[in-house]
Amino acid sequence: MVRTRTLTFALALFTIAAFAQGQTPELDALNGLYAGTVKFKIDRDRQLVIDQFDAKGLFRQDIVPIEFIDPASMHISTEEDAMILGCISTQAQCFNKEIFKLNTIRRTGRCDLPRPAADPSGEAFMQAMRDLIDAEKQRMAAAGETRQGTSRMK
Repeated sequence: MVRTRTLTFALALFTIAAFAQGQTPELDALNGLYAGTVKFKIDRDRQLVIDQFDAKGLFRQDIVPIEFIDPASMHISTEEDAMILGCISTQAQCFNKEIFKLNTIRRTGRCDLPRPAADPSGEAFMQAMRDLIDAEKQRMAAAGETRQGTSRMK
């Protein structure tokens, strides 16, 4: 009986924490395009976390303050067969890119993502990313949040 209550309470807290950390319709739209090969979430510091998976599991993670992504820089690179996200001009290297097999974290000015299988043209991806950026900026403004410097670099 006590175990059941404890388990129920823990599950409820986990569910609330997961929702509080940014499961929004905009994130659902992005995650739906990739069907698990790339996952998007907003962390407790209001940063976009992009996890990329291959057959072995998580191989790369990019983290960026959502308001540092430049919507005008989003494009498809046909040479790389990738979706490219860039930083706003005042934040030249806004992405923290962790490559797990190399055990490194690098700062970079762009993030390259595979084209979503469900969206070969990339148009749905770019619209979903613009929607996410706009919605998160509005949420931050409504909450009166300002960016505080955070970094995984040590």
